Amino acid sequence: MAGLALLGLVALQLALGDSWYLFHRQFWVDEIYTDTIVADPSFRHSMQALAGGVDVHPPAPYLVLRGFTRLLGCHCEGAYRLYSLGWLLLGMLGVYVCLRHTFGRAASAAAVLVLWCHTELLYYAFEARGYAPWFAASVWFAYCLSRCRFADTTARHYLALGLSAAWLCSLHYLAILCWGLASLGECWVDRERRLWRWPVLLAASCGPLALLASAPFLFGQRAALTVPTWIPPPDWGNLLYFTSSLVPLYFAGILLGLCAAGRLTGRPAAATPQARSGLGLIGLASLALLPAVLVAASFLWQPMHHPRYALPALAAFAPLLAWALARFPPTTALACAAAVTVLGTLALHDRARATRTQDRAVDEFIASVRARAGAAPVVFEMSVELLVVHRYAPDLAARCFFLDFDDGPARAVRHPAMICSRDVARAYARYYGSPALLSWNELRGRSSFVLVSEFQNWQQELLEPQRFPGFTPRRLDRALHEMTSSAREPGP
Repeated sequence: MAGLALLGLVALQLALGDSWYLFHRQFWVDEIYTDTIVADPSFRHSMQALAGGVDVHPPAPYLVLRGFTRLLGCHCEGAYRLYSLGWLLLGMLGVYVCLRHTFGRAASAAAVLVLWCHTELLYYAFEARGYAPWFAASVWFAYCLSRCRFADTTARHYLALGLSAAWLCSLHYLAILCWGLASLGECWVDRERRLWRWPVLLAASCGPLALLASAPFLFGQRAALTVPTWIPPPDWGNLLYFTSSLVPLYFAGILLGLCAAGRLTGRPAAATPQARSGLGLIGLASLALLPAVLVAASFLWQPMHHPRYALPALAAFAPLLAWALARFPPTTALACAAAVTVLGTLALHDRARATRTQDRAVDEFIASVRARAGAAPVVFEMSVELLVVHRYAPDLAARCFFLDFDDGPARAVRHPAMICSRDVARAYARYYGSPALLSWNELRGRSSFVLVSEFQNWQQELLEPQRFPGFTPRRLDRALHEMTSSAREPGP
């Protein structure tokens, strides 16, 4: 019943906010990678492409998504986004199941409704990637592991733990961090050492074993990249973005306001008759350490400080929200959650409006290429734009190229995202034959070409036309430059 109620609420939010467009908005580049592998008619070829660097995730999420799209009979944008939304709602249901054993149904339901309004959750609920399943798998693994601390554990609980652990660690190479944090948290409070029994250890070890099974894909993908990641090294600016995305001001205000109001009421948290009080809470709370682990790894190993990798940590807000809401009468708690749900509806509406604007920008850009580029080749330095144009304007595919630059010592210093984009474009062309690559040696022999500068909030300084010595730029519009040969100098 709780799942159906949540599903009905989300449908109502989408209807009231006129947000159904979130299912149908255009893919962006990472989602195109997902669709390319999932829609590949040859399963064997799709796995070879994945291992060769067309995308950088383990194979399991693509296999499940492949089955889902086959079941629906289509590979449209709506099918992928329905899949992600379903997983995120399953994760929210898991949060509710963890909370209700301690805080009761009303406070738990209210906490889930408040958590659902977080902008990062709303964003990735409609993203055709594996981050919503990762969130759900983290929550359910925490629940299943905690359930094994109780004396009445049976074989089906061990089976559920093994499946949840394997699914979690096969979704993303960093998901092992969630497995480790939840495991450490539960073991810390396991006074009777029930989690050290061999059936529990065997079931939980399915997680690392699943990651180990994905190692050949990891090694192949890393070999295809010449940089460790597209994320720049940590600095104050991107760390502030990372933090503010996970704890936006409005959500921090809601959280602090509810905690303060609950504290001032003086009403103790409602007692619960449930025999399994505390079930799953430590595992959820342990996920709060995930952002700190990612930041530490960003300094010590390679950059990982991006909000998408910390999405499971948002589940750690739920116990605190439930504690605060449990200090109110049930009707008051649900009324508070309903008021916040209105904000969530507005956030969905704003997100849908923003995606419409973004899609119009893409359509206008495509129209500009058709109208202004003439017969000259159109050269992109970022696959972010190129693959979107390739998908939604196939008539331009023969005229659009990716600049396959190299990185000699005399070359321009490039952002890691540009180098990573170049590496993936090479793998994409190797396995799927398009988009076509154009090297600098080929390009500088042409009298003119059209350079695509950023048009979707990318970093403008990386794409400035003066990085092409020997060519004189002329701006055609905000995204296009006509580059005409003026001298012959070494390339960028």
